[in-house]
Amino acid sequence: MESLSPGKPRSYIATIPLLLAAAFVVAVHSDCGVPPRFTSAELKEEYRTQSKFAVGSKVEYNCRPGYTKIQRKLYLWCMLYSQWSYTRELCKARSCPHPGEPENGRLVILTDLMFGATVNFICEEGYRLIGDAERKCVLLGSQVTWDKEVPYCQVIPCQPPPEIDHGTHTGMTMEEFNYGTSVTYQCDSIERGQVPFSLIGEPSIHCTSTDNVNGDWSGPAPECKVIRCEQPKVDHGKQVTGYSPVYTYRASVLFECEHRYTLKGSDILQCNENSRWDPQLPVCERSSCDDPPYIRNTFRDHSNRNLFPAGTVVKYNCVGGYELIPGISSANVTCQKDFTWSEQQEFCQKIRCPDPNITNGTARPTQAIYEYEDTISIVCNPGNALKDSYGSIKCEQNGAWHPALPICEPACDPPPRISNGWDIRSWKDVFHVGSSVTYVCEDGWSLVGVSSIQCIAGDGGTPRWDPPAPECKACDPPAHISNGRDDRSQKEVFHVGSNVTYVCEDGWSLVGVSSIQCIAGDGGTPRWDPPAPECKVQCPKPDVQNEEMVNALDEKMWYNVNESITFKCSPGYQCSDLWYQSTTDSVNVTCLANGTWTVLPVCKKQLDSPQCNMVRECIKFLHCNVSLTELKLLLEVQKLYLEIQKLKQDLQKYKE
Repeated sequence: MESLSPGKPRSYIATIPLLLAAAFVVAVHSDCGVPPRFTSAELKEEYRTQSKFAVGSKVEYNCRPGYTKIQRKLYLWCMLYSQWSYTRELCKARSCPHPGEPENGRLVILTDLMFGATVNFICEEGYRLIGDAERKCVLLGSQVTWDKEVPYCQVIPCQPPPEIDHGTHTGMTMEEFNYGTSVTYQCDSIERGQVPFSLIGEPSIHCTSTDNVNGDWSGPAPECKVIRCEQPKVDHGKQVTGYSPVYTYRASVLFECEHRYTLKGSDILQCNENSRWDPQLPVCERSSCDDPPYIRNTFRDHSNRNLFPAGTVVKYNCVGGYELIPGISSANVTCQKDFTWSEQQEFCQKIRCPDPNITNGTARPTQAIYEYEDTISIVCNPGNALKDSYGSIKCEQNGAWHPALPICEPACDPPPRISNGWDIRSWKDVFHVGSSVTYVCEDGWSLVGVSSIQCIAGDGGTPRWDPPAPECKACDPPAHISNGRDDRSQKEVFHVGSNVTYVCEDGWSLVGVSSIQCIAGDGGTPRWDPPAPECKVQCPKPDVQNEEMVNALDEKMWYNVNESITFKCSPGYQCSDLWYQSTTDSVNVTCLANGTWTVLPVCKKQLDSPQCNMVRECIKFLHCNVSLTELKLLLEVQKLYLEIQKLKQDLQKYKE
């Protein structure tokens, strides 16, 4: 479009829209060109020579051979803007039947099975393809079908395997050797004592193929040969495995070097087909010194090593209780280039302890120098003893005495032993000033004196025990009594707590306690308590008729001199012939020094007693025609009266 310039007239500018509208109409109504071409369809003959088509016109197509319609009518329209109405394929390819598949082979489908498609055939491993490997879907006449026959797969054959000298194979009786067939070779046997044939090469070969057409054997056939290698020997080395008197093909041995030698070469050797060891025999070269030398009184720093190459420095340390000899700064040896150790010498001497100087004592044995593991004992001067008891003292590896040197202090002799007792000293056998010992008596023995004594510094500083040791004593034998006896039997010792009982002879009375006991008296001195009793004269129990004692507790078989008892006559009786004396009166009798009683009372029957009168009254009632009921009542009243009288008498006795 031409640009507007200042020199052009304005009327020219007004014509521009008209020109644009005209161009649009021309573009919309322009013709279409040659119709599109399709693989599956072709223009009908009447349209093939025409190059322009007006808008609104149409063209028709026919499907090419091998194709069929996609839609019912095959035509295109010329549209506005010079475009055809349809640009996609108008027909679709016809399908072929399945092409089939060979036995021992398979079909390779590259596309779908439509007209023009191609398929390939391949055989499985070990088979070769006989026929065409490719088929195509073509049009034969009016039919869509495949252009060639289906090929077939034939197994790949091999020629018979080669024969070998001095050997056979497992296929000797076979007629065919197809792909995959394997044969194994073996050598002939020989007589005993001779070296056998060895199979050189792979014992088995199999039929295979490199081009999937022709058969070939997988390798050459082996050989049967007599192979014999020499006995292997390596200086400073030793054979670990593979021992045999004869080494034949592929026999293997394993070598290792002696300690502190290094293997140069391979440690595993094999006898090859040339009767040689492969690889060649190795060499064992020296690579370490021997163990470091033993040096007395030292130990070396092992550092978990057992190899010592040239230049290795080994450090020694002194064992416990030893130290470097003065003037030696270090204790080392070095492995030299010729794998020997540098010059050795002694490095260590025993540690020394200081002289044992003991106040009030002496060390035994006496030596000028005391070294590690030396043992001494300390002997105190008289009047002294070790503060701490030691059997022996030893010089230890730290240069000190162990236990530490003791002290001799003033001490007493062991405390005296006592009879029938002991002291509590445990295992103690040294008693320094200030020590104390406590004594204890055996059961039944009394401690006389102080129970504890102490070691003190006596006059002039000589230690002694103060106060003296106590004694353990028992009671003296108990006293014998006249007219009596005790129960001591054959007993000779009377311990504290012992008892003795006295008994008087018949007619004699025991004055005092019957039993005495041995006790610990003042100061622990044993004595009998209370004193022994005496046996004196007694009176027998008095025999008085028709009487009773006022106090029933007074009744016993024997009575002491001057002992009195009170009697009264039984009811209905009166003392002697004293008719005027009441029946309730009592009479006292006393035991005399000659063992007899004062005059004993005589109780006689009293006829006029109330009891008698009561009985006579009852008899009267029986003769007065009194009824039995009244008589029974009267008797019960009399019985009650008698019980009341008895109760009065009992109360009187209780008051007395």
